[in-house]
Amino acid sequence: CGGGGMFCPAVSPLNPNLMFVSCDMGGVYRSTDGGKSWTMLNFRQINGSINLAPVFHPDNPAIIWDDGNPGKLMISNDTGKTWGTVWQIPGIPKAMLCLRNDPLCILIGGDFGIYKSTDGLNFSKVFSDNIIAFAENGNEVWAAGKSEPVLLSTDRGTTFNKVEVSDLDTTLDIIDISLSDNTVFVLQANGLLRSKDKGASWKKILQSSDFDRGPFTFVRAEGNYVWVTTTDGGKYQSTALLSTDGGDTFNPVFFCNNSWGDVPNLTGEWLSLDFNCGWGGPAIGFCISRTNPGIAMWTDYGRTLATFDTGRTWQPLYTEFADSGSRRAGARWHSSGLDVTSSWDIFIPRDNNKFIQAAYTDIGGTVSTDGGETWRSAYGHGVPGTWFNTTYNFEFDKDRNLLFGSFSGKHDIPGGWMSNYWSSTGDGGVCTSTDNGLNWTPVQSGGLPDKPVTCTVIDYTSPASDRRIFASVWSDGVWRSNDGGLNWERCSNGLDCGDGTSTNDGSNTHIIQVEVHPSGVVFALKTKYIRNGSKIKNDGGLWRSTNHGDTWECISSNVAGCDPNPSIDLNGEHSWADPVSFTLDSSDANHIWVGAQNCNNGKVQGGLYETTDGGTNWTRILQTYCAFRLTNSRYYKNKMYLASDGGIIISTDSGNTWVNDTTFPFANVTRITEDPLDSNLLWVNTFGGGVWKGTIKREVESVESNKETEQELKIYPNPASDIVTIESPLNSIIEIYDMSGRLVRKLESSHNVRQSVGDIDSGIYFVRAITGAGVLSGHFIYLK
Repeated sequence: CGGGGMFCPAVSPLNPNLMFVSCDMGGVYRSTDGGKSWTMLNFRQINGSINLAPVFHPDNPAIIWDDGNPGKLMISNDTGKTWGTVWQIPGIPKAMLCLRNDPLCILIGGDFGIYKSTDGLNFSKVFSDNIIAFAENGNEVWAAGKSEPVLLSTDRGTTFNKVEVSDLDTTLDIIDISLSDNTVFVLQANGLLRSKDKGASWKKILQSSDFDRGPFTFVRAEGNYVWVTTTDGGKYQSTALLSTDGGDTFNPVFFCNNSWGDVPNLTGEWLSLDFNCGWGGPAIGFCISRTNPGIAMWTDYGRTLATFDTGRTWQPLYTEFADSGSRRAGARWHSSGLDVTSSWDIFIPRDNNKFIQAAYTDIGGTVSTDGGETWRSAYGHGVPGTWFNTTYNFEFDKDRNLLFGSFSGKHDIPGGWMSNYWSSTGDGGVCTSTDNGLNWTPVQSGGLPDKPVTCTVIDYTSPASDRRIFASVWSDGVWRSNDGGLNWERCSNGLDCGDGTSTNDGSNTHIIQVEVHPSGVVFALKTKYIRNGSKIKNDGGLWRSTNHGDTWECISSNVAGCDPNPSIDLNGEHSWADPVSFTLDSSDANHIWVGAQNCNNGKVQGGLYETTDGGTNWTRILQTYCAFRLTNSRYYKNKMYLASDGGIIISTDSGNTWVNDTTFPFANVTRITEDPLDSNLLWVNTFGGGVWKGTIKREVESVESNKETEQELKIYPNPASDIVTIESPLNSIIEIYDMSGRLVRKLESSHNVRQSVGDIDSGIYFVRAITGAGVLSGHFIYLK
């Protein structure tokens, strides 16, 4: 973990082992064993949401609703393994209900008001003001809003009436609402109010000042259990408060560290031990089990934690201790699958693929000595503390057995937005290691500035005794060492970086990557430079030097499709607005690929570009939002792997055609690396989904043969009005179920079934195709 916030935890009321967590970096995670292990759901099915937690059918454990970005109401009929779209939500949702005594009655609230469905399919607007939370007991529905703070419906959400709340602090918003039987709880940052008589009278039962642990954030109630969480800002650490007597008394039950006399009750986990317990911050997501309210889940900026014993102890669900002895800093850990890290590079020695050094955002780096099965934090092994936030790349000098690392106190520079403002600054530098990165020595003298370094490369045309090394110093330019890294000089003549000083209307100083071709030609890439008003000119691009960096020339001033915008590009720039990486053809210095990203200056420039004439002409050979990095296969002729915003994209004909690897579940991939000892093993870095390894199909298998394995159950038309056609890639037994789980059809099939459904009721129906190779599933909507 680390690197992303975890939101919207959920526990099934019918199966406490079924859990979900969503990440702001895009992933949705599912556990079927009470959080011991997690599986990331494929982003092609559903994306992460920070707005809504999954909502469970009250009687059928297989049916779940969720909000899948961008703003779609999703449904699953197989406990969350696969998902389909039901409805496009008309705004930002904040709350959703499936009534316990009427599972087809669904309410969705947000900045658009409240929409209601009585069939789980069609929605109509019943209220207009902004809604942030719902609570219900099967008959009554309570809502918390903005202009109308507390609302009550006694007709299952068809109409809502304002409820006057005495003792409400009118200077503060309501932030949450909860209901247990007939008792309603209304939460503000400074207090909790309770009504036992349907809002006729109220009592403030809890004040944040009584505990001095920060403002309140969540309230969850069931039976006599009432949970309230706090945020940062108090004298003491943030916590969860618990009442087991319906709100009469509360006690803090979550203690992360021993500050101010607290006795920790959180089992040690690596973020707390290697960094500190406050690293993850307070809860940004919180839930309890409806059928066992002694079970609670807490999510924050890096961790998912849970208690299964009413707050007496808390367990980490995002990591597993994998070492001997006591839990401690520097120990080895095992991933549970719930990994929301961002990673940029990986180093594997050419003679030992069990050793892995991985470069990360926020947590710096990790080391594994067993092929990634277990790992430990690389924190505190010589990298200066102000540099350690992010490691961007590794470069190994094979002649001197010396590893170089590029370090930065500024995170998410490649492809990032806030990081690339002209006024952004940061610390950073270059470190060296003689033991493959187990320990580092910073280069803190010799002239190299203390600024973020995003790339360090070696010029192998120089002798080992006087090794020439280049570093891209973000916000400054290109720097060079002619003596193996001891002394450095700025070599940015012609790069249009000025003197390295960042100003709003000055030169773009954002050099992000430098590479040396085997012939000795040096290339440097400049990424976007955001000025005041968020203006991004077409002054990114690729530069070349044929004299070891003494002088440079731009070779991207004629990029097709990157025409100047007269209101922004006053000098007629004709390059990319936001290039993010480039790749060289090791056999031809004139053959280069550049990956670019769309940006907010009105130019759709994202994709992969290629030149075969040294930059005289450029062609976009693949369009996507972001082509993050291209990797040419060292094992297979004409094979290329593209890390992109659409996951892994592969070409087997040198980029003429491309196919998506639909099995890889995460969208934003930053780098793909072939294992140095195994031609079928790939290592994949992602922006928010951790580091992965996996085997690939052998080269002899064609793209056409791969497509057969990617086929899914096809159902059309959808919605259906009379006839529905169900196509399965294999001979199947077709089963159709309604939302109550009742089997309404069972059909033998070869590959294709065309079935009349005119005798069934309108609604959502689930389809299972049982084949010899497994079960495919889907759903269709029937409108009578």
